Formats: sequence, C-alpha cells, structure tokens
Amino acid sequence: MPAEGSSSQRIVAQQVIGAWGESLLKGRRVAVFGDSASGLAEHIAASCGRRVHLYDPDPKRAAASLAQARSPKVTYCALDADLDLRAGAYDAVVIADLDVLNDAKAAIANARELLSRRGVLLLAASASGTLDYYALYDTVADAFENVTMLGQAPFAGYTVAAFGAEGEPTVMIDSSLAGPPQQPQRFVAVASDQPIEVEAYTLVQLPAAAAAAWTAPPSPALADATELAEARLQASLLSAELRALKDNQQERADELANRQRLEKNLSVRVAELEADLARGAQQLKAKLREENKRRVAIEKQLRQTQLALEEANNQAASALQQAEDSFQEELDTVLERVAELEELLETQQAGAVDQVSAETARADAAEQRALRAEKEIAAAKRRTHEAEKMALRAEKMAAEAKKKAAAAKKQLSDATELADAGAAQASGAAKQAADAQALARVAEQKARAAEKKAADAEKKAADADKRARDLEKKAAAADKKARDLEKKVAAARVVANANGVDIYAHEIHTLEQLLLQRGATVSTLKAQLQETERTGRELPARVITLTTEAAAPTPDGSLTTLSSEPDSERPSPDEVATLLQRCSRYEADLRAAQWQVEALSNKLEQVESTTPGDYKKLEAALRQTHDELAKLRQHDRR
Repeated sequence: MPAEGSSSQRIVAQQVIGAWGESLLKGRRVAVFGDSASGLAEHIAASCGRRVHLYDPDPKRAAASLAQARSPKVTYCALDADLDLRAGAYDAVVIADLDVLNDAKAAIANARELLSRRGVLLLAASASGTLDYYALYDTVADAFENVTMLGQAPFAGYTVAAFGAEGEPTVMIDSSLAGPPQQPQRFVAVASDQPIEVEAYTLVQLPAAAAAAWTAPPSPALADATELAEARLQASLLSAELRALKDNQQERADELANRQRLEKNLSVRVAELEADLARGAQQLKAKLREENKRRVAIEKQLRQTQLALEEANNQAASALQQAEDSFQEELDTVLERVAELEELLETQQAGAVDQVSAETARADAAEQRALRAEKEIAAAKRRTHEAEKMALRAEKMAAEAKKKAAAAKKQLSDATELADAGAAQASGAAKQAADAQALARVAEQKARAAEKKAADAEKKAADADKRARDLEKKAAAADKKARDLEKKVAAARVVANANGVDIYAHEIHTLEQLLLQRGATVSTLKAQLQETERTGRELPARVITLTTEAAAPTPDGSLTTLSSEPDSERPSPDEVATLLQRCSRYEADLRAAQWQVEALSNKLEQVESTTPGDYKKLEAALRQTHDELAKLRQHDRR
C-alpha cells in the first residue's frame, strides 16, 4: 500500500473527511485549519451553503489563494500567532490534517477558543504523525468533555447491485478476499462539550482513478500512471474551480446589471426629489415669512404683556408694602394694648371688690378696641386679597404669554424639521436648506429669548405671589395674636367677674346663713312668744280665779286657802315672776332680731345697688323675711 505522505493521498484523505462530516457541518458556521490549496474549504462551503473561513499556516499560500479568489463563499487568511481570534465565533472547526500545522496542541487550543458552547471539532491526523492514538486522545480530551475516536483506512472493492431494486437496498460487505484487516492510516476525532452521535462504520466512494492510484502497490512502471491520476485529479479540481469562477463571474454580471438598473432608478428618483425639494424650499420660505410675522406679533404681545406684568407687579408691591406698614402699625397698637390689658389684669386681680365694675368697663373698652383691631386686620386681609388677585392676574398673563411662546417655538420646530427633511432628500439644495435652517435657528433664538422673557415675567409673578403669601402669613399671625388678645380679654373679664362674683357670692352666702340663723331664731322666738302669750292670757284669769277662790267663804264659814288645792295646780309667786321675766326676755330678743334684720336689709340694699340684677333670690328671701317680721310686729302690737 502506498505511503500516505504523498500530496495526492493527503488531498484525497482531506476531501474524504469533508465528505464524511457533511452531516455534522451542515448549517453551521465553519472554520477550517489547513492547506488552502486542498479544495476542502470550497467543498464544505458548497455542501453546507454557508461562508467558510479558512486559516492556512503558510502565509504565502494563503495570500496566493486570496489573490485567486477561487470561491466567493470562502474567506482566506493566515494562521499565525498575531491572529485575533474571537471567542465563540464558530459552530464547527475542521482540521483535516493536523500534521501540516506547526503546533498541534496550540491548534487544538485555538479551535476550542473559536467554538461556541455547542460547537464541534472535526480533527484528523496521520497514524504515523507526531501524536499517536493515546496522545491525540488525551490532548483533545483535555479541551472537550466528549471525544469520539475513529479510524480512517483505504478501501478497495467492487459493487454488485441488483437492477430495478425497489426501496433502499441493504448493504452487505464481503471482506473474505481482503485478507487480514488493515491498520488505520489516519485517526479521526470528533469532540464537543455536548454529546455527538456519529455513524460507527461509513464507506466514502472515490473516483475509480483516484482509488486505483491510492490503493495500487508502489511500482516504478506505474509512476507515470500515478502522475497522470494526480494530474487528472488536479484537472478535476481545476474544473470545479473553473465552474465556481464562472458562477462567480455570472453573479458579478448579474450584480452589475442590477446596479445599473438601480442607478437609473436612483437618477430618476433624484430628479423627482430635487423637484420636490425646490417646491418644499419655496413653501418653507413662505412659511418662514409667516413665522417671522408671527414672531414679530408675538414679540410685540410679549412686550405688552411684560409692561402690564411690571405695572401689576409694581401695583402689587405698593399695595403689599402699604398693607404691611398698616398691618405693622395696627399690630404694634394691638400689642401695646395687650400689654396694657395684661397690666390692668394684674391690677384687677390684686384690686379690691369695689374696682371690679370699673375693670369690667375697661375690659369692655379693650374688647371694643380689639374688635376695631380685628376690623382693621380684616381690612388688611382684604387689601392683601386684592393684591393676591392682582398677582394672580399677572401670573395668568405670564402663563398665557408662555403658552404663546411655546406655540411659536413648536411652529418654528416644525419649520426646522421641514428644513432638515428637505436637506436630507438631496444634496443639490443644501445651500437653500442651510439658509432656511439659519433663518429657523434665528427665529428659534428669538423665540427662546421671548420664552426667557416670559419665564422672567413668570418669576416676577411668582415673587409677587410669594410676597402675597408672606403677607397672608403675617395677617394670619396678626389674626392669631388678635384671637389670643380676645382670649386674654375674655380671661380678664372672666377673672374680673369671677373676683366680683366670688366676693359677692361669699357675702351673699354669709347673708343667707345669717338670714337662715335669724329665721330660725325668729321661728323660735315666735313659738316662745306664742307660748308666752298663751301663758300671759291664762295667767290673769288664773290669778283672778285663785284670788276669788281664796276670798270666798266656805260652807262652814271659813275662808278657803290655796293649800286646799294640789300644789301642782297652784303656781307659786316665783313661777309667776319667772314667767314675767321670760316674757320680757323674749320681747328683748325679738327687738334685737328686728334690728339685726334691718341692718342686714340695709347691707343687702347696698350690695344690690353696687351690682344690680344678680340677687333675685336674695331679694325674694328678704321680702319674705320682711313679711314675717311685719307679721311678728303686728302680733307683738296686739
């Protein structure tokens, strides 16, 4: 069997790897490390339908292949140390002949870096190369999780097939004539981080000439035939390249025709766009003239608004200042009066009862002044409210001016967009569009200036509003102080009234207690007087009876004596004297009670004259007492 080191056998072996791996490479992004003249990259690009990147370790050979550009679907570049390899850029890397690379381990490491997470490495190396089976397996297994090893050996034979067989025929291999099994000439490794399934036994059919040249034993007589086979193989490869070049030339011709048609269509479209641009420029100029007129009107309106706003701000500031001055004066007056009232309150608390009515009158006067202060504060609030209304009107005018400025800015922005669109349609009207943009920028700058003026006016209105709010806060503080003053005045009045009422109430309570005591005494005296009157009425009659009985003669002619009656029914002279003394004492007590009642009545009249209308019950009690005393006097006179 010929040595595998000849160039023709190497090329055939590499193409066998490409044909066998079509099922693994189809639809993937493929990179090939190897000889750019082998035709393997072109075969893979044609079978997979995607662009293939070929990295050749020989820079001169890579440059020659790039200059020839044998296939538009293959990108040629040199595989060197300075190559910038993008990680994960490919789904499959094919190394059909590891022995042509300078550093096998570095090539495997580069392939691992180029592959994505689901990428596949298809690698083949000569069995007599630098790496044996185990070394090759270990090197690939260090870079990938799943490695499948296969052997590649030449196969010679004939095909015996039935004519007209239906369906997929069953393949049967008879190796009885082949002798002992041949050792593999090449080791094939399929590696990936994901499990990959491959066919365990595959036959790849070659052209008869290439197979004969590869499997024939070495013989000097067949050297010419071998060279002829290689030449035919090279011719077939060149024919394939020629067909690819013709296809490429036809594609370029079609592309050139398409470009010519596109250029013609673009020329027509450019003419239409230029006409549209001219019309658009005229319309834009007209719109710019209208916008200039609107801008002038807006600026005039803004100036008027600014003047009105300044005048309103001045009026509001003047009104606010006047309100502040008036309010401050009124507040000082109220505070002074509060101090006076506090002093009066202290004086009232320490004063006597006879000053309560005077202090109450002063408290009423202070309350009247507080009411006047409240009225003045209300007037200041009204003035503040008017100033707020003026500030709100100014703010409303500023807001309207801002809206108008925003509308003008939007119109100018629309005009600018039209100018930009016209400038983008064709380069022929660039100057006119630039002029229009310049006019638009000038108009936009003026609009921004107008907007700035409106913002300044709005700021002034906000300042006026802030001053109005400050004045309102001061008015609220003054109102609070006025309410505090009212509370203090009310407290002073309550204290004053409480002092007078407490004093009078104590005196009234004392008088009521005295009246109750005197009433009880009068009732006792009345009962004793009635008893004395009864005894007085009975005593003369009893004395007369006793005297008559004592002087009358008895039937036997003697006089009756008092001793003839029981001692219990005969009052002694001492008892009579005692009764007379008791009557005198009762009469004296009655007279003293009358005097005391009269004194209490006078004192009550004085209190009633000092504070009229507060002692209805006491007056009724006094009237009742007078009535009872009158009855007692009448009874005493009797």
